[in-house]
Amino acid sequence: MKRLKTMELTGKLEELEEKLLIENDLAGIGWKIEDFRIISNNFTEAQDNTYVARLQTTPFIDQTRASWDRNDVLALATYGGGANEQILDMVSLITDELYISNCTQTSTISDKSICYQLILGQYKISDVEQVVAQVKNSQG
Repeated sequence: MKRLKTMELTGKLEELEEKLLIENDLAGIGWKIEDFRIISNNFTEAQDNTYVARLQTTPFIDQTRASWDRNDVLALATYGGGANEQILDMVSLITDELYISNCTQTSTISDKSICYQLILGQYKISDVEQVVAQVKNSQG
């Protein structure tokens, strides 16, 4: 496995929005998560509430749960009270699709939109590495 480059993805998600970030159909190319951060889009509510986002390789996973026990969930990020925390699977290769979901559920927040920053490393991978990654990431 050889590192090729770094890619930064940024954007905004509305309440409960899920977005396709990567649609990788290149043979021999895989991505690894290096960093994932979120912040509230509305600072007036940010200090007293928690915002949550998730990265996953399959769509439509229940947004009320972390689902960290699933192989297709690769990262969780939270923001609240000025602090940003994340749990990252920095080992798994993304060889097909990557989705981001705004999982913020706090009922007291009127504007649940978030902004995100994702840093990915691109790698040249072997056929075997690609097949193993595809099987692992497809199992929910």
